[in-house]
Amino acid sequence: MTRPRRSEVQDRDRDRGVAVDLFDDPRWGSHPEISRTPLAWLGHVAFVLFLVLLGLLGLVVVIAGVSLLWLVNGLHLNFGSIDLTPPPPSSYGIDIALSSDGTVAYVTEPIDNRLLVLNAGTGQLLATVAVGTDPSGLALSPDGSQVWVVNTTLSSSALSSSALSSSALSSSAITGSSGTGSAGAGTGSGSVSVVSTATDLVLGTIPVGVGPIDVAFSPDGRTAYVSNNGILSAGSVSVIDSGSLKVLRTLTPTATPVTSAAGSNPTSVAVTADGKEVWVSEVNDLEGSSTSADVVLVFDAATGEQVATIPVGTGPFFLALSRDGREAYVADKLSCDIREIETATFRVVATVGWPPSNGCPYGLARGPDNSTVYTVTGSDQTFNQKHGGHAFGSVDFATAQAHVSGDLGGDPVTLALSPDAATAYVVDADRPVIDLVDPRNGSIKRTFSLPH
Repeated sequence: MTRPRRSEVQDRDRDRGVAVDLFDDPRWGSHPEISRTPLAWLGHVAFVLFLVLLGLLGLVVVIAGVSLLWLVNGLHLNFGSIDLTPPPPSSYGIDIALSSDGTVAYVTEPIDNRLLVLNAGTGQLLATVAVGTDPSGLALSPDGSQVWVVNTTLSSSALSSSALSSSALSSSAITGSSGTGSAGAGTGSGSVSVVSTATDLVLGTIPVGVGPIDVAFSPDGRTAYVSNNGILSAGSVSVIDSGSLKVLRTLTPTATPVTSAAGSNPTSVAVTADGKEVWVSEVNDLEGSSTSADVVLVFDAATGEQVATIPVGTGPFFLALSRDGREAYVADKLSCDIREIETATFRVVATVGWPPSNGCPYGLARGPDNSTVYTVTGSDQTFNQKHGGHAFGSVDFATAQAHVSGDLGGDPVTLALSPDAATAYVVDADRPVIDLVDPRNGSIKRTFSLPH
């Protein structure tokens, strides 16, 4: 027997024509507006602020991590045409100068912030002199009584706020200026250590501009000129009185074709034999372009006026003057050539290409005659340039021929020729050694080990 079905609520209500919502909710469209209390709004705002702060904290962590990798592991960061690498530029030696009699060699060593004094015949270490931060270029005074060491101070200037200021990112032309006192001194500035060759002691330290690289003396030794590369800001040349160790004025390029955010960047500096002109190579295209803006500048030593702007190849990091002063030679790292400039007319009279398969010219030294220069093809520098190699060779402008005569290995970056022109002393930035090379065939005659 089937049990009678129990009436459901909807069955009963349907008989009366009434629809019942068992969930007891209002019909759609009839919900009242939700009103938030002040406390609820405050909680909502606090949650949004928490998310924003969390995002900012994550960004800070990422930036800190990238910076740590950059400084510790050498991470390369590419900003357009600029490929920055962490300082210092060299772990071992970076530049060398020989005494006039060829018996003593002076070598800057950035990793330990010191100047090494070596017996040029035996390689024996005679002295170590503590200098400034990241020593790079150096030069002996004409009388041989002093050696001036340029302290580039990359670790505090290359990435300093002064180097990354808005002026550093300006591409406008730079106007000339002059002043007195320690021009260019300040946060992130480099300096020059003046060392006595008799006592191997520092006689004084001269503040100069940002990122100084090279130094040269007038023939009478009364004036020294220091090229301030500026790193990422506009560079200059400091003019120093060697007697008082004071900066007399600052030479700044005028009407220079600038195509990079870094502005003008003086690198190598030389003074003519008569002391009347100061020649400066200037790198403006940090990684080159189809139309190079790199130039050689010529200043009148008496007035400080810029008297010539000479377009050259790309990457003229080093220049040298011939022994008679009639020619200037420029090694173009990126366009891979060496150019000869007639000093009387300021004209490029010859360009000799270098085989890029062996790396391109970097360090440069004039030969014993007025038509030969020697070069090495290392690539150690503040800005990570290309075309590195480990060759030794020469260019003979009498025949317009380049001669790759030796493979040195490592990273040969600078060289100095002995007074008798029988030996080239080559500094290797990647190994703590000085190679003594036969200039005639590029063979290594001997190797001196540097303390490290």
